[in-house]
Amino acid sequence: MSKILERFLRYVKINTRSDANSLTIPTTSGQTELLLILQEELEQQGLSKIKYNTKNAFLTGCLTKNTENMIPAIGFIAHVDTADFPADFAYTVDSGRIGHFEYETFNAAKAILTISGTSVHPGTAYGMMVNALKIAYQIDSCLPQMDVPEHTKGYEGFYLLHDLSGTISCAQMTYIIRDHDQVLFAHRKNELKRIVAELNRQFDSPRISLEMKDQYYNMKEVIMQQMRCVDLALHTMKKNQIEPIITPFRGGTDGSKISLMGLPTPNIFTGGENFHGQYEFITLEAMELTANILIEIVKENVVFYNSCANIR
Repeated sequence: MSKILERFLRYVKINTRSDANSLTIPTTSGQTELLLILQEELEQQGLSKIKYNTKNAFLTGCLTKNTENMIPAIGFIAHVDTADFPADFAYTVDSGRIGHFEYETFNAAKAILTISGTSVHPGTAYGMMVNALKIAYQIDSCLPQMDVPEHTKGYEGFYLLHDLSGTISCAQMTYIIRDHDQVLFAHRKNELKRIVAELNRQFDSPRISLEMKDQYYNMKEVIMQQMRCVDLALHTMKKNQIEPIITPFRGGTDGSKISLMGLPTPNIFTGGENFHGQYEFITLEAMELTANILIEIVKENVVFYNSCANIR
C-alpha cells in the first residue's frame, strides 16, 4: 500500500466534518484530533518550528532548505493565518481536477434580512395583517431571476437565497452575493439595498432591516503584481506533462484572504471531483500526482529563481 493511501485511509476514519453552529475553534473535536495526529507526523518527518496554536487551531511547521543559495520560501497552506508563516508566496491545495489552477476568485458578501410582520386572526385580518413571508417573496422576486448559481457560469455573478425561515410575524432571509468584478459586485450590493428601501417606503414604518458584510475579495489584483508564484506553478505543471487549465474560481479559497493580507496565494488542484456533493471522490492516482507536483514546485523554485527565468 502506498504511503499516500495509507495516510488517507487513516485520516478519513476521523470525523472532521465542521459544525456551522459551533462557537468553538475548531468547530468539532474530530478536527482537533486530526490536527494533533498531523502534529505528531510532522515531528516524525523532522520538520522544525512545529507549532500548534490552540487558540485558533493552526498547525505550522518548517522544512529547512538543503541549499546555500538564497531562494524564496514557499508556503503550502490549509488555513487563513499568515502570522508565524515567513513565506514569500504560497499555494492552497483546494479542489479542482488535474491541471486546474486559479488565481481569480469571487468578491463575496453575505446579507441578512430581517422582516417584521403583523399577525392577526385571518378572519379579521382585513387592513391589518402584514405577512412577513409574503414580503420575503417580494424581495426575492425583485432580484434578477437569472442571476442565480444554476443559471450562471464563468465570470457571471449571482445572488443565492441561502436560507429562508419565518412565520407571518417574523421572517429572516440570508443571501450570499458573488461577482468577480469589483464594480459589478458593488452594484449587486447596492441593488439589494435599493430594493429594501423601496419596499420599506410602502409601509407606515420600515418592516425590513438589512445587515450586509463583505466576506472576501478577488485575489487577482494582488497576484497580478507578483506573478512569480503563477509562473512557477504553470512551468512545473507543463514540465511534468500536465496541461494547465486556468479558470476563474467560482468561489473563494483561503488564498482569497491570505493574498489580501500581502502573501500571494493562488490555488492548485487536488485532483478531486464533484466537491461539496454526495458524489465527491478522489482517486489514488490523482493524490499521488498532486503530491508529486507540489514536490516538483519546490525543486523547480531553486532553478527558476536562480536563473531569473522569464517564462511568462
